[in-house]
Amino acid sequence: MSRTRSSLIVVVAALLLLSGCSKEAKKAKFLSSAKQYKQQGKLSEAAIQYRNAIKIDPDLAEARAGLGEVLLTQGQFVAAEAELRKSLERAPKNVHVLNLLAGIYLLAGRPNWASEKVQAALVVDPANVDARILSGQIQLATKHPQEAEKKFRDIVSKENNSRAWVGVAAARLAQNDVAGAEQGLRESLAASQRAPAMLMGLAAFLERHDRVPEAQQLMEEAQKKDPTNVSVLIPLAAFYARHGNQSLAEPILVTVRDRVSSTSANRILLANYYIATHRHPKAVEELNMLVKSDGPESPAAARLGDLLLDDNKVPEAEALIAQILAKNKKSVLVSYFRGRIKLIQGDGIGAAQQFDEAARYMPRTPSLYYYGGLALLAQNKPQEAKALFTKALGLDPASQKRSAWTPFITWLCSSVPNWSWSLMTKKQHWLMPTN
Repeated sequence: MSRTRSSLIVVVAALLLLSGCSKEAKKAKFLSSAKQYKQQGKLSEAAIQYRNAIKIDPDLAEARAGLGEVLLTQGQFVAAEAELRKSLERAPKNVHVLNLLAGIYLLAGRPNWASEKVQAALVVDPANVDARILSGQIQLATKHPQEAEKKFRDIVSKENNSRAWVGVAAARLAQNDVAGAEQGLRESLAASQRAPAMLMGLAAFLERHDRVPEAQQLMEEAQKKDPTNVSVLIPLAAFYARHGNQSLAEPILVTVRDRVSSTSANRILLANYYIATHRHPKAVEELNMLVKSDGPESPAAARLGDLLLDDNKVPEAEALIAQILAKNKKSVLVSYFRGRIKLIQGDGIGAAQQFDEAARYMPRTPSLYYYGGLALLAQNKPQEAKALFTKALGLDPASQKRSAWTPFITWLCSSVPNWSWSLMTKKQHWLMPTN
């Protein structure tokens, strides 16, 4: 081998080694930065740094787990589940990730999937408290409160765990023991040294049982303890709004948006607040800003289109449709919005066709069936309309709303003359429950 060739091999090897070292250093830097941002509550920045690390090493389980947890904290459950699942594929014995996935599946109404992850976690670490608490929560979700209570009490018999006490309270409430539930929540509060989350939990319980002044006192105590905690501020704003204190609710929501956590979910929450207080122009302003930042296929775009059409602003809705089509010519939102526009224009047949198209891709969306029912009423098909209204009510999670609306739709489909459908489509904000 010539000296020149030998030297070239050495140089190439050195470059490859340096390149590898450089990648490892960058990866470590991104991970360290992501963790710092996460600790500071800067979740968007943390997510960016985790993604930077993943670009260097797609198999980096730690980065995918971190990104999944950040997305979960931001309320992006689908994206969080995807990242956590990818992390688990690369590190199948990570108990923390198993527990996070179990929690997501439990929230999604998949207790069997949650149980599978919890059992896997307990195989790795039989004493893991988070997994044992999740096990009790699964028992509650599957309507076995006595078994759940045994699991939770077994935990608190060994350590004064505040979350296990919350589980005891939930189990007692599931067995119609209100006093026992309150006692469990107060034990939880004491065990946590009056942590904001536990203060909010007891406050929610007290409000539910018409003890509003006590609930307000606890919520305001939680706010003083942690004035930048979104999990405290948003429920407190909602509490004020429910009890007519709009002057206290709005500043909190604006503070959350401007100073604490300007996430898409929080901006939509503020927009919904403006809608609930009949200030549609301000809601449109918030949603328009979100559509610009998040894109025309974001949840904000869906909310904005609905709001514009609630106010019969067809040209503005058509402009939004054009934005959506420029991004995705097959977007299901277009069929839905066009169906609503057809209703406003008096074309019941055209509206029904558009809603049928949208329902192929969004079969569990109540509003599609509400508006589809109106389209059928426009064609003087009350029985078919009643079937769609009933289906919409069956998909609506608010059971009290279902029971209140069932006699109304029966009357609507049997007594209202055909001409009245046009009036109803112009009064959608009061006629149609929001999703």
